Amino acid sequence: GIENQVMEEPAIVYYQWEQTKPEPFPIHLNGQWRAMPVHTTPTTTGQTLYLGAATLTATPSIAAARDQYAHRPTLGIHGSLCYGGGAEPNGLARDLRPDEAYSLTYTSAPVEEPIDIFGFPQVHLYLQATAPVAHVVVRLTDVAPDGSSTQVSVGVLNLTHRHSHTTPEALDPETIYPIDLSLRATGYRFLPGHRIRLSVASAWWPVIWPSPYPADNYLHRGAQWPSRLVLPTVAPTALLPSPRFKESAPQLREIGESKGDAPVWQIIEDVLKQAVTVKVYGGGESILPNGIRIFDSEHLEMTAYHHDPARVLLYNEVLYQLDELGYHCEVRTSGTTRSTATDFHIDIQLRVLLNGNLFFEKSWLESFPRQLL
Repeated sequence: GIENQVMEEPAIVYYQWEQTKPEPFPIHLNGQWRAMPVHTTPTTTGQTLYLGAATLTATPSIAAARDQYAHRPTLGIHGSLCYGGGAEPNGLARDLRPDEAYSLTYTSAPVEEPIDIFGFPQVHLYLQATAPVAHVVVRLTDVAPDGSSTQVSVGVLNLTHRHSHTTPEALDPETIYPIDLSLRATGYRFLPGHRIRLSVASAWWPVIWPSPYPADNYLHRGAQWPSRLVLPTVAPTALLPSPRFKESAPQLREIGESKGDAPVWQIIEDVLKQAVTVKVYGGGESILPNGIRIFDSEHLEMTAYHHDPARVLLYNEVLYQLDELGYHCEVRTSGTTRSTATDFHIDIQLRVLLNGNLFFEKSWLESFPRQLL
């Protein structure tokens, strides 16, 4: 092949970000590009922090203890609405302190020297639940000197899937389960004066469908139950000089035009019904130079109830339109998904119009057992 020095480039290049004011649509993330020659086991090492009485420490506590957290199905609305880059309306996590008020939190002392991590943070927890189905949502956050809590990574597990995703097993309320969970991969630097926090909860609304039973959950810790966080720390000697990239966007020739509808991300709390509804909308059209027009949009409305975890409702509407060669085609689907303690109930309608006239329609009405979801 043609010699282009590509094999001389670093094997791994990643952006190591650091604490940035937590907001859903950041313009910029503080940090820098980093490079490694190869990703092998010696490149990253694990720094273990043990969960104590609201603390994270390098030394495990001796005394056995358990911390209780109730299942709160509407918890999580300050978290991210997606795993992506925060394009409206799918925003990133905001300051997580309001969610942490209803979660277990374990926080380290202020960091004295920078701590660089790259890879998958691991948690090893000992959990117990009074319900046959329960979730665990674990967040790794950076607590700034002003107290704000910025999400670094997150992991989720339906505890009935602790051994297998194909053959889930109901929980026994008398059993303490060892749970190993990998959080999402990240490259991050904890700055001096900042604190490392791990929060544990049972819900992330509306990203995951709540487990259906009221429950008290317990995290066990101590010498017999060494619940802990393992950070994939990066040795400074493993890093190469930081690469430089062009930061300005290239000037590309625009073809046609596009415009988007005003996005929507609303969170509505009904105090009397003790419900939280999240509304999301995104849509827009593209028009090509030859006059072809394409439009698509999606509307979501999701409601969960604090004191009735099984009762959840999702309404969804999707619209596609195509204008070409004098024809106007419209495809519209709408439907609801609602749940009880035992089943999911699906109601979907599909309508296709051609030049304003009905061309095709179909509806579905089905129910499915939850199967420990």
